[in-house]
Amino acid sequence: MAFTGRVALVTGAASGMGRLAAQRLSGPGRSIAAVDVDAEGLASLAAEEPSVTPYECDITDAGAVADVVENVESEHGPVGRLCNIAGIGSGGPILDTPLETFHKVMDVNYFGMVHVCAAVAPLMVERGGGEIVNLASLAGWLPAPGMASYNASKFAAVAYTEVLAREMKPHGIRVLCVCPPQVDTPMLDVFIEEGAVPPKTREMKTTLQPSDVIDGIEPALEAGKLFFFPGRGSTAMYRARRYAPNLTWKAIRRAYDL
Repeated sequence: MAFTGRVALVTGAASGMGRLAAQRLSGPGRSIAAVDVDAEGLASLAAEEPSVTPYECDITDAGAVADVVENVESEHGPVGRLCNIAGIGSGGPILDTPLETFHKVMDVNYFGMVHVCAAVAPLMVERGGGEIVNLASLAGWLPAPGMASYNASKFAAVAYTEVLAREMKPHGIRVLCVCPPQVDTPMLDVFIEEGAVPPKTREMKTTLQPSDVIDGIEPALEAGKLFFFPGRGSTAMYRARRYAPNLTWKAIRRAYDL
């Protein structure tokens, strides 16, 4: 992932796609602010990448996020690219899912992203430029049984990012919403264990590796895209959901053996 700026902030940087994003952005002359609640994971990343500075932070705490952003800009300079990668997953039928789970997933996947954007975007507006990359999901367009809490959080992320992009464009800020299908990360293990996706998901052609997603971000930004659907067939699935929702649900039911 090429980046011409000097300072980037990546949330969810301790593991998975967030860690890979931080690694791709790091390099000589760069300062990568790696944000996560996992202090151990951040420490191991910083040990591997000299340009990475770890910032332990719970993004559901808006005040803590604001403090981290202030510290990053004070210590390293203006944030030129924000990558909101942090996220959690939870699966299970709606009636079996505690209300606390719905709140937690929404707090991290949606409000956490909003908190970071609220802290960084005004600074980019003042400077007249910057890039914001928000990781949503194909699940933000395509609902599925057992995925209600995750689907809802990603639908919210998609809507927020689209509005953000329209409002930031006059200020010279590029915004990209990344919407991958299933990715081979620890989160996929959670969904399989909780029955939210079929066990055969890992063998499906639509399941991607983290690099398939992260390495496509720069070309998508350069192409001026608002939405990036990584992987073969992802765009077709998005279109099928929009234009043939009943047929799409039939396909989902077959995939889940319902």
